[in-house]
Amino acid sequence: MTSFDHIATVFSEYKCDKDAGFEGNSGMPCLACISEIDRDIYCVCVTNDDPATCVVCRHYDKKCGSIPSELLGAAQWYWNFVAGLDVQKPLLNRRQLWRIRRALEDCGSTWRELEEHLMNPNNLAMLALQESAAIRKTLTLSILQSAGANFSLDEIHEQIDFVQPGYTRDGNCVATLRNALVHLSVSKNVVVCSVEEGKCCSLSNGSPSELETAMNEASGSAPSCEVVHNGMPDSPRQ
Repeated sequence: MTSFDHIATVFSEYKCDKDAGFEGNSGMPCLACISEIDRDIYCVCVTNDDPATCVVCRHYDKKCGSIPSELLGAAQWYWNFVAGLDVQKPLLNRRQLWRIRRALEDCGSTWRELEEHLMNPNNLAMLALQESAAIRKTLTLSILQSAGANFSLDEIHEQIDFVQPGYTRDGNCVATLRNALVHLSVSKNVVVCSVEEGKCCSLSNGSPSELETAMNEASGSAPSCEVVHNGMPDSPRQ
């Protein structure tokens, strides 16, 4: 689970540059295309018959949702970094390509996890339940202290960590995505110690042929779809 206040805090260093836009795309890509670009660095978010649904979402039978403002800076940085890899590719050796590809896979899987949370219609209710449970636990801790319970400093810190809502704890997909983006930015020069490093000649397997054809033949720009807001659509965005 996640909240937009939490997202805004975690990604506060990523600022959206409206003048820079999203490289290679006519307009702002949807959240699903941001989540899919690791699989195909040539992915574009374009529409054909339906101005509210891009060809990628139609192919994968997904609901097209616009990127929340709290995620725009991170999404823009990620999209432009990945889109720019095509220019870098001739300058990279096979091991560097492998490192970047591995880092992209980590980013992509976490983007998709976050997308799934944000598109979940039950997300808002689950957030409220987590917050309510955290408040009750905090109140109980306060009452115990007022009644004379003797806690050490370490025990107090442990209890405070325990009562935090799940979406704010380390290991949630928002914090994981931030760490994955940081690693991606330097991945070509960072040795992966956890596994034996490999080599590869490309950055992605590309989209299925029918999806590639649909992207190439699409005549529209990016979709005008509703902003994803904790699983509940907000206002449309161009």
